[in-house]
Amino acid sequence: MKQVIKALFIIGLREILKVLWLFPVKKNRVVFSSYNGKKYACNPMYLFEYIYKHEGHDLEYIWVLNNGSAQLDDFDGVKVIPSGGLWHLFYSLSSRVYITNDGLSSYIPFRKSQLIINTWHGGGVYKSSGLGGNSQLKLADRLSLKLMAKNLSFFLSSSDAFSNNMQKFYLVPSKKMLSIGMPRNDLFFDVSLMDKYRSQVLDQFGISKEVGLVLYTPTFRGDVADSASFLLDIDISRLLNCLEERFGKSFKFMFRAHHSVQQKHDSIDVIDASDYPDSQKLLCAADVLISDYSSILWDFLLTKKPCFVYAPDSSLYEASDRGFSTSINSWPFPIANDNNKLEDNVLEFCNESYTDSVRSHLINLKSHENGQASQNLCNLIVESCD
Repeated sequence: MKQVIKALFIIGLREILKVLWLFPVKKNRVVFSSYNGKKYACNPMYLFEYIYKHEGHDLEYIWVLNNGSAQLDDFDGVKVIPSGGLWHLFYSLSSRVYITNDGLSSYIPFRKSQLIINTWHGGGVYKSSGLGGNSQLKLADRLSLKLMAKNLSFFLSSSDAFSNNMQKFYLVPSKKMLSIGMPRNDLFFDVSLMDKYRSQVLDQFGISKEVGLVLYTPTFRGDVADSASFLLDIDISRLLNCLEERFGKSFKFMFRAHHSVQQKHDSIDVIDASDYPDSQKLLCAADVLISDYSSILWDFLLTKKPCFVYAPDSSLYEASDRGFSTSINSWPFPIANDNNKLEDNVLEFCNESYTDSVRSHLINLKSHENGQASQNLCNLIVESCD
């Protein structure tokens, strides 16, 4: 009964909010929202900075940010509004273009004259979400997915395999999938830009350029809203010794928690980068990545640098958590379920065979990543606002 009431409330609120259709859609207004106003980050940030650089003040820029961002001080004429409330509703329903990287609020009745683009926040096909895997979404949640898909003009896709997943997981029609890759991954096709960001990160954390950096980025477990802590059970000292033996230089260990998990690691062996605002720049700095089921695996494989999966709870994750959208055994990364196997994978790492596996993986999934996502999406938006 509660689900029926919730569903009726969503439908009713959508009808009530149509009163805001009295305000005309402003042709050159573009709204950006990342993680529903929680951060200035991810695909919307990279897209915004590209558009601002190339289109300047020809557009009106609105950013949905609950706590503001000092990073926007460098951009003149950008209006910042908090998520939720009347101002958010007003700008959402009066903008020509609305850019997000997360689920759209299903109660907002966007108009057909608006261009609503979901850039999403990861291009991988590793863990399930939405209606996939072990989904237990109820009536109101399923209704929300249908309404969000209806609101959409386009949903960015990193590969054909990703498009197929989003059609199943979030009910996005195939005709709305925009196969151009992710704006946040464009930088991995620019060697000079990667070198620049690597230097920035190493300088900020006081790491010598002669030292290797291994970045560990586990995803969340359970409900993304519960911010459950995650046990860091990698034997760090042992891992660093293996990396030094295999790659011929000493390494530093950096940890970055998932953005929804409030977790710190205070240790002389760990550099905690959980508060660092841009994970893509950390990937530029990292010589090696270790993760589990996160879509960051997809981003990092574009760099062709060594990547290892450490998944001690893979059986439990597959059976009772989100589960996998593709078999973990089909991934191109060496898989370890304990520290012994992780050590073996590092010591036995063959760059040539790994590179071949990554190349085949990208071909098999029919990747759309080519470093041109921001440019292509910018052209679409500017044309829409003319």
